[in-house]
Amino acid sequence: MLSSVAPNLGDVVPFEDLPKGHKIIRYPIRNFNDAVIQKLVEESFNQRVVDNYIDQLLSCDALVYYETADKGLAIVIPAPGYGIPPHLKTFAVSPNEQEKGVGSDLLTAVRYDFKQFNLRSRKDRISPNEKYEHWIGKPKEFVSIDGITYNGYFENHSRLEKQLALEYMAKRPSACRRQ
Repeated sequence: MLSSVAPNLGDVVPFEDLPKGHKIIRYPIRNFNDAVIQKLVEESFNQRVVDNYIDQLLSCDALVYYETADKGLAIVIPAPGYGIPPHLKTFAVSPNEQEKGVGSDLLTAVRYDFKQFNLRSRKDRISPNEKYEHWIGKPKEFVSIDGITYNGYFENHSRLEKQLALEYMAKRPSACRRQ
């Protein structure tokens, strides 16, 4: 049964229990190459979170980006049907980042301590209220396939690789329709 209450920071939320009326975006984990993963490990201020989950994330096929309409939080959630371990926790990003359009990628998500909700850049801490250009680069892109919206933003990936990723997801729509 779907809940109408948005999850709290750090909650593990079953895909079936996501609140109604929220946007869900999916993307394949295989698009995060070794260089990106290495950057994630080296530059994330929350090293414990990265250490605990990076191996499991690398073994997954896909993640789900879940955006709550009421609290303005963007959360990465395990997606049943994609082989993601059910005990993976969610990661939260700030409403400000969501407004900037950079909250849906994994590098952004793991750079937040979901207990203290503090944001830090590569070099120093940045206030959640401070406006700045996100260091990853380009804004995210969205592509709709068969009524499903996918995040086509992958750092350091060519247009062809992005298209292949989208085609990969389009072939596995069964786990994406439980909205």
